[in-house]
Amino acid sequence: MNQIRRRPPRAVALAVAVALAAALTVAPAPAQAQSRSLGAEAGLGLASFFSTLPYGMVKVVWALLGTLGSGMAWCFTGGNGEVATAILDGAVRGDYVLTPDHLTGKEGIDFIGRSPENQAAQQQQQQDAPAW
Repeated sequence: MNQIRRRPPRAVALAVAVALAAALTVAPAPAQAQSRSLGAEAGLGLASFFSTLPYGMVKVVWALLGTLGSGMAWCFTGGNGEVATAILDGAVRGDYVLTPDHLTGKEGIDFIGRSPENQAAQQQQQQDAPAW
């Protein structure tokens, strides 16, 4: 009898992880990627989807722990909202989804978020900086 040999789920997950790591390692630089083919777009879309799964889970756990930490900081500082807000901004703000632009380097990945004031100041600095 012909029996189909199936790979265990761990082997398949490991193969997907290795393929994803390889795809992220050889992602084209933004200066080189002026226009991409349909296959490249599809590959970046798939890489974006599969890299968002673990990244998003880690980010959600980070946000939950940061929320708990900011609540505890608020209690331990006697209701100081500035301390709690500083912790909460870093934990909850930021990117939860990785896009193809993140993978190609067109956009930076903000795992630890910034307050809106700090984000606006950084964007202004980037616009004022000379283009090399």
